[in-house]
Amino acid sequence: MIFEMSETSRIDLPQSDRFVERYRMWLLVVLFLGAFGIRMWQITAPPLDFHSGRQYRAASIARGFYVRGNDSLPDWEREIGRLNQFQDGLLEPPMLELITAAMWRLSGGERLWMPKTLASICWLIGGWFLFRLARRFLLPTASLLALAVYLFIPYGILNSRSFQPEPIMVMGLIVALDLIYRHRLEPSRRNLTLAIVASAAAMFVKPTCVFAIFAAFGLLHVERDGWARTLKSRGIYVFGTLSLLPCIVYYGWGLLTVDKLQNQADVSFILALWFDAEFWTRWLEMIGRTAGIVLVGLALWSLRLLNKGPQRALLVALFVSYALYGLTFNYHIHTHDYYSLQLVPTMSLGLGPALACLLGWAGKQWAISKWRILIPVALVAAIPVGGIVWLKSGNLKSVDERIK
Repeated sequence: MIFEMSETSRIDLPQSDRFVERYRMWLLVVLFLGAFGIRMWQITAPPLDFHSGRQYRAASIARGFYVRGNDSLPDWEREIGRLNQFQDGLLEPPMLELITAAMWRLSGGERLWMPKTLASICWLIGGWFLFRLARRFLLPTASLLALAVYLFIPYGILNSRSFQPEPIMVMGLIVALDLIYRHRLEPSRRNLTLAIVASAAAMFVKPTCVFAIFAAFGLLHVERDGWARTLKSRGIYVFGTLSLLPCIVYYGWGLLTVDKLQNQADVSFILALWFDAEFWTRWLEMIGRTAGIVLVGLALWSLRLLNKGPQRALLVALFVSYALYGLTFNYHIHTHDYYSLQLVPTMSLGLGPALACLLGWAGKQWAISKWRILIPVALVAAIPVGGIVWLKSGNLKSVDERIK
């Protein structure tokens, strides 16, 4: 397909792709600066714009770490911070909260914009690795479009500027997928080790990404070696064991000692929900809220634009793993929209070929040379502009009103 990258296509690129390749760094700078800028809008406002209860919980945990050993604070304040720290229990490893407490100590005060900014930076780092991953099998324009969707999809902007672990998990997931795909193309002990470390870190932050990581690693090997050789491969078992080990240690300990984590596990899967029509309706609603039903459908359709090979195997693995993940964590998948956040990078990668297909059609309609260059640039620009307009007209504008 013309939307996939091959050795020959690196030399004989379509005109729009040659333009994107030539000015790639400038286009990337514009996209990343725009993505960072929109996330910094009203970043100092109280965290009332997105799942305020969850952000309050994270802030309480971070404050508990901050007041410990802080002799400049009165005893009563430190005691309140300690009592409030884990009043809602402990779920994921408090990595972001520990980093936040350290930043507060260095800056001399509690500033909630710091962890929100850090979450935004993590999302942008994930965007860089998503672009790297897309460039391994897509042409320049399709890769840039996939990145633009990831950076400026409205729900992604809202979530990635919140005090929650999800943006860090998504970053870790994308890094892991990039290294797993690299190991598939260039098998080596070094690449396998990097894939294991990245996957272990992502699953440690939040284990819900285990489905995507294991499906991607497994199906990429099945595509290359077949089922029989894959099941006999030592690398599969080394990857599975070592990448899961930190997660098993932490959450195994938590299930035995932390009531909140035990309760969370008890309600994660409810078999009866599979037979409840409202479950399926609400799940579709969560997909629509996070990624968009039409966009996800278009990303699924674009699978037919990819030749059989590791690129199609990767996207199939990600879509199938999301379905399995939703059926397993079926309570949260239809009640908590951020449980579908990992669908955003999957959908973005899938949309790249579809939007490139649209560009190819438009290029044929307007055969004039300048149109073949202006159309992709205009479309890349339209994605962030659309996201910014949508946010400023609704969600982010309502922060001041909620404070009142």
